[in-house]
Amino acid sequence: MDIEQSILPHEEMIDAFIEALIRAGVRDFVVCPGSRNTPLTVGLINANKNLHGDEDRLKLWRHIDERSAGYFALGIARATNRPVAVSVTSGSAVANLLPAAMEARISRVPLIFLTADRPAELQEVGANQTAKHVGIFGDHVKWDVQLPMADVSVLQKTIKFSRAAARRSVGVAMDSPNGPVHVNIPFREPLLSGATGNSTWSPGLESTLSNVPQIQPDDYQVELITDCLRNTERGIILCGPELTDLSSAGIFELSELLNWPIVADPMSNLRWGPHNFSNLITTADTLLRVSRFAEQMKPEVVLRFGAIPTSKVLNDWLTNSDADQIVIDQASPAYAGYRDESGSAEVYRCTPKLFIDAVKHKLSETNHITTDYLNDWRRNNIVIQQYSKQFSKDFGNGFEGSIFVTLSEELDTEIALILGNSMPVRDADSFISTNNSASRIYGTRGVSGIDGVVSAAAGTATIGAPTILVVGDLSFIHDTNGMWAAARYDLNLKIILINNSGGGIFSFLPQQSLLMSDDFEEWWGAPHDVKLEALVDAFGGKYKALEVDENMCEVLLQLLVEPGLAVLEIKTNRSENLTLHRQYWKGATDIVSLMVEE
Repeated sequence: MDIEQSILPHEEMIDAFIEALIRAGVRDFVVCPGSRNTPLTVGLINANKNLHGDEDRLKLWRHIDERSAGYFALGIARATNRPVAVSVTSGSAVANLLPAAMEARISRVPLIFLTADRPAELQEVGANQTAKHVGIFGDHVKWDVQLPMADVSVLQKTIKFSRAAARRSVGVAMDSPNGPVHVNIPFREPLLSGATGNSTWSPGLESTLSNVPQIQPDDYQVELITDCLRNTERGIILCGPELTDLSSAGIFELSELLNWPIVADPMSNLRWGPHNFSNLITTADTLLRVSRFAEQMKPEVVLRFGAIPTSKVLNDWLTNSDADQIVIDQASPAYAGYRDESGSAEVYRCTPKLFIDAVKHKLSETNHITTDYLNDWRRNNIVIQQYSKQFSKDFGNGFEGSIFVTLSEELDTEIALILGNSMPVRDADSFISTNNSASRIYGTRGVSGIDGVVSAAAGTATIGAPTILVVGDLSFIHDTNGMWAAARYDLNLKIILINNSGGGIFSFLPQQSLLMSDDFEEWWGAPHDVKLEALVDAFGGKYKALEVDENMCEVLLQLLVEPGLAVLEIKTNRSENLTLHRQYWKGATDIVSLMVEE
């Protein structure tokens, strides 16, 4: 039979590989156009047709930019906690996935990179669009593998290997803690036989996510920790970002049993939801800037869940507190992003939910006496929350923190809130208060880059929840292609764009006062003359210039009713914003200092 009339060996192998991925639980595939990955793309198209477009089992997302596509996939995987595959062609296309790989590794997001490649005979000989793919991601992936060249003489063995590699890639990506893997797939020409109708696909696939066993707590360690917790009054439950195993209810229950405050990063997803917030502290970053309060409130024990918190003030205070630090984390010590920044914590390998379930049953349920330590945290937290609200009303237009006060106060619909890096995530930490809406808050805080914030937000929006991204102008400009997917798929993505014409965060750093003002403005302030409205218009989005006190949430709620991309630009002045932050901290210091003296 002619090659044009029969299916090629690598086409049969790819069909089996994709089938195994879907059976293992991969539902979303982000596909970038290219020549060498044609067999992968055609295989996915065939799979989609054979599954009759069943979105519960297979969703294909086309993207035009590999770097943006990596973050788009990351947004989907982060919101769904399911593995997402990204298919790209050979050459520099593969390198564009590196930023997303770095973020996924540290943030613990399950991604599967499928990179097409040329065969061995075209490596290292100067062949066009050929580069070394194997090992390109280094330690930034949990596992990498190259599929063998499909050869008709050993086709069944090749198919068996590819199926095993597919299952293993999902298993490794979802193994606790989650992370990215890389599968490199070399193809010889011809890439297609023209006999795609002879696909080995059969409809009716069951799609079940691999059942990864949870890491159980060690009984002896639980006893030791329980004794420590039971005998400590001055303790803190610290909850950082990426607390993903749905342990929030248990954390609130544990706090009530111990009578300890919960200091929660906004991305811990404890500040918003149907909770009793009595013991929850949202203003630690502000309170701990007051030296007398920080000294008086040093804890004896800190029990941490999740990643290292956003607040540098909080982290420095904990490091210098000499408290016993207990970290509950499912990662092994060899894992990238092992959560012991100071090198002094006792890290126990266990999933937070299973740990809490084990500990709470051993704690006395009769100790309901609220300690002075907890009361002092509560009292000061309430006062600073009220002060933040009033400060926001008085100085809203020039004060970027007002955006998060307003969102917490006035947004009562269920959303996904995405925090841009640099200033937005820091202001969110300081000014997001409690809210009873069942919303989720996300941020790309693994390596904290501005590479793909818009793309990750668009990926999050694919789950169907109205999605709001708060982002600075430089991050927005850096990832304008993220708007392409939002427009292409009519995703419900609304962007609050804080435009202070440059890198606002650098004004808060020491170099601002140590450098010549002209040098600082040029090289760190990074001013630009980009017309952001024109960029939004180029991608078909709605645009509106807005001020914080100009019914921001009312406009947002109106826009959230309908899908589609919309950008609300809020222009601020970097110098004025810095002055207002300093004024805010000075006022807070005066208030808390008086309370400490009482």
